Amino acid sequence: MNDNSNIILDNINAIVSICDYETYNVLYLNKKALDVYGENTGEKCWTFLHNKGEEICSFCPKNRVNISDKKKKEFVWDFKHSKTKKWYEAHSKIINYKDRKAILEISYDISDRKKDEKQILNFLNYQNIISAVANIFNSGEDFNLKLNKSLESIGTQLSLGAVIILEKIDDSLKIANIWSNKNKNYVTKKILNNYISENDFNIKEIKERGRIKSNDIEKDFSGNVFKLSKTFGIKAIFMLPIKIENEIVGYFVLQDTKKNRKWHVREINLYKTIAEIFSNAIRRKRNEDKIIKMNKNYVKQMQQKINFFL
Repeated sequence: MNDNSNIILDNINAIVSICDYETYNVLYLNKKALDVYGENTGEKCWTFLHNKGEEICSFCPKNRVNISDKKKKEFVWDFKHSKTKKWYEAHSKIINYKDRKAILEISYDISDRKKDEKQILNFLNYQNIISAVANIFNSGEDFNLKLNKSLESIGTQLSLGAVIILEKIDDSLKIANIWSNKNKNYVTKKILNNYISENDFNIKEIKERGRIKSNDIEKDFSGNVFKLSKTFGIKAIFMLPIKIENEIVGYFVLQDTKKNRKWHVREINLYKTIAEIFSNAIRRKRNEDKIIKMNKNYVKQMQQKINFFL
C-alpha cells in the first residue's frame, strides 16, 4: 500500500484494518483504528480487533466464503463491539495485500442509527401496549378481570418484575390488583402484605411531582417500603397516582427486579397514559355502580309503596 493510499484511508471516518488471510495477524490499521485500538499490529484479529478469545469470529468473511456464494466479493454485517460498546456496520472482502491474501475490513460507527432504530421500536411497542390496554377495557369482561389482564400485558411486554394497583382506603393502601413474574409472586405480598400506611410512601413527592421513582434503593428516600424492596430483590420502583377529579384513589406501581435503572422520559409518558386509562376506567366503573345502586334503591322503594297499598 503506497503513501497516497495511507493518506486517503487515514482521512475517512471509518475503522480500516487488514489482516493476513492465513494467520489472522493484523497487518495494517488506519488512523481511526489506531485511535480506537492503539498500535499493536501482529496480533490475531479476533483478539485485538474484536476482543474475543482463542477462536475465529463467526462473522469472519473467510468462514463465510465457504458457505456463501463464492462469487460474492463483499460481506456486510452489524456488530456491537465489546470494547468500545458501539455499533458498527462492517464491510469485509478478501484482497491481495503486499503479495499475500488478506482480509480488508471497513467499519462505520452506526451507534446513532441503532439508537434511532431502538427508539422507533420502543415507540411502536409503547403504542402497542396502550392499544392493548385500551382494547382490554373496551371488552365486555368483568372489570376486575380487565384490570388483571391489563397488568399482565404491561408486565410481560415491558419485562417487569411486578405491576400493581394499590387502592387507597382512608389513610391505608390495599393491593387491589397485582401481576408479578412467576418467581416474584411472593415478593410484593411480603413487602405490602394486605394493608400498609400511606405514610410508608413519600406521598408528598408524588403529589408535587405526579410520580415517584427510585433508581437507587440504597438512598431509600421513600420510606420503609423501599428498604423491604431491596431485601426482596426489587431494584427499581416507579409509582404514579391514580386520580379521579383530582382526588387520589390509588397508585399504579411498577417494579423492576433485574437492574437498577433510570426511567426514561418516554417510559414516564407511557405510564402516565396508562394511569390515565386506569383513572377513566375506575371512574366509569364507579359511576356504573352508583347507577346500579340507585336503580336497586328505586325498585326497592317502589316495591315498598306497592306493598303498602296491597
